[in-house]
Amino acid sequence: MRELRRAFGPLRPWESILLSIFLVLLLVSAVLLIRKFYRENSEIIPVRGGTYIEGSVGTIRMLSPWFTVENDVNRDITSLVFSGLQRYNPFTGKIEDDMATIEVSGNNRIYNATLREGLYWHDSTADVPRPVTADDVLFTYQTIQKQGFPNPILQKNFRGIDIEKISDRTVQFRLERPYHFFLSNLTLGILPHHLLEEIPPEKLPQALDFNFSPVGSGPYRFKSMVETELST
Repeated sequence: MRELRRAFGPLRPWESILLSIFLVLLLVSAVLLIRKFYRENSEIIPVRGGTYIEGSVGTIRMLSPWFTVENDVNRDITSLVFSGLQRYNPFTGKIEDDMATIEVSGNNRIYNATLREGLYWHDSTADVPRPVTADDVLFTYQTIQKQGFPNPILQKNFRGIDIEKISDRTVQFRLERPYHFFLSNLTLGILPHHLLEEIPPEKLPQALDFNFSPVGSGPYRFKSMVETELST
């Protein structure tokens, strides 16, 4: 009994100091282990909400993928509002799937683009859902090919290409001859058929309601344009 009392009796000063140091080291080690476990077993993903601010120097013109070839400011904005069938990955330097997966056949002359499910235009609502369909893809590219389309540089990229709707989610592009860089043409943002179909190609630059308040299907929705005293 005396030995037990001695073992569990009051600690000497130096024993108290050692015990305190041990407890502090134990606590620090536990925190470091928990932090390491969290980092190795957690994946950081973006969430909805927040604010994205991007500055560009230049003049805002028509915010439409059809008319951004010569305007860097518009290209920056439309790349956020609109999505294409394909996209350029600056980290890999490759063209990758975006809104659609691509199957190539016919000696690299036939491209079948199949839209992913769950794609909607920004003006969709619970009561009136507006999914992105093959009609939108067909409209975007066939409009470019029509006589009177006011962007000859973009029109040249799709000259001689047959475009056909295969199903509600699949569009086929048939080239006259193989073209290695054709996928880069499919990075063009898709435009909504239901908002622009009644406008003649030559009148598209005058569609100010859409060109300055665009409706896309990209990662960011266009809210409004505010002109300030600093605007020129």
